[in-house]
Amino acid sequence: MVVALVPMDIISFFLTDPEKVSYPQLAIGLLFHIPTVLKAIFFKFMKKKYETLMCYLQYNTLISENGEVLEIFEKEKDASQKFNKIYTLTILFSVFGFTVPPVAIALYNIFGNSSGRLVTIELSFPVSLPYNMDTAKGYALGAVHMFFQVHLIAFAFIGMDVLIAGLMRTTIAHLKCLAKQFSVIRNDVRSQTNGKAKDEFIKAIQYLQRIYKGHRDVENLQYLMLFTQYICSVAILAVGLYRNSKDFKVDAVLFKSCGFFIIVLFQPFLYCYFGDMVTREAENVKTALYESDWIGSRIGYQRLVLLTLTRLNRPLIFTCGKLIDLSNPAFVTIVNTSYSAFNLLKKSNESF
Repeated sequence: MVVALVPMDIISFFLTDPEKVSYPQLAIGLLFHIPTVLKAIFFKFMKKKYETLMCYLQYNTLISENGEVLEIFEKEKDASQKFNKIYTLTILFSVFGFTVPPVAIALYNIFGNSSGRLVTIELSFPVSLPYNMDTAKGYALGAVHMFFQVHLIAFAFIGMDVLIAGLMRTTIAHLKCLAKQFSVIRNDVRSQTNGKAKDEFIKAIQYLQRIYKGHRDVENLQYLMLFTQYICSVAILAVGLYRNSKDFKVDAVLFKSCGFFIIVLFQPFLYCYFGDMVTREAENVKTALYESDWIGSRIGYQRLVLLTLTRLNRPLIFTCGKLIDLSNPAFVTIVNTSYSAFNLLKKSNESF
């Protein structure tokens, strides 16, 4: 059903009265639907790969062998579940905020409006609707159309966003567990025999290799989807700012548009925020290893530590197609790029 959104918008465009078509509005609708449709396609055809990857990231013998490390991992899982609930409720609350009022007004026009004068508010979601919005029936069809379309989109991108965030948070949990493991080795190097400390360190290195492999698999699986989301978010913000700047006035429509833009921005912010957390936790692993009591150990153990530190000097970064780093500065770049594109659109329109 989600895949049909883009052709539905195109068909609606041709069925709508040309004088009532808003081209910026149509562009925003298409740009908003493209990443949502792509996410639905990815989930449909990559479901097995996602399940396999999640199982790979969840399992590790090092966690089950160490009670303190297991406790850290369980806390991160609980935090991830709480975040998923809060994120879902926040998005649904935002969606209800601009889809329920038009439906309520449509019901009032049909069943409770005895004055005969049509009461309407502008439908917030940017789609072209092939209905006569000047009649009670046409407005009701448009409001119901928007209600179900927006909720279908919301559930589609909530599902994929929660899944992607879950994969990133699992990587973060493993990095925290690894930092804890290095601190345990640090405390035990002096008391253990050199051979036992070396065996423990080799297990930690194998754990690190597993984390890096999981990171590569996550990135390779979703880079196209994240890159598309990044580009579409920039374009939506630019076109939306251009549309609102043409007839700028402080009213309810402006506030509803701001709510829509917040939803658009929240998706790339989610990826950038967790991507930045992965990079910072990887730095914490390097710090924990460097602060371990390895200087007083034997040469073989010191070599292992130095080799691992050399590898950890390369930051662990999630990217969009190896082109854009997922980090907090990258999110600021999205906003700056959108504003630059908005200025370009505005100047191009003025020149014509």
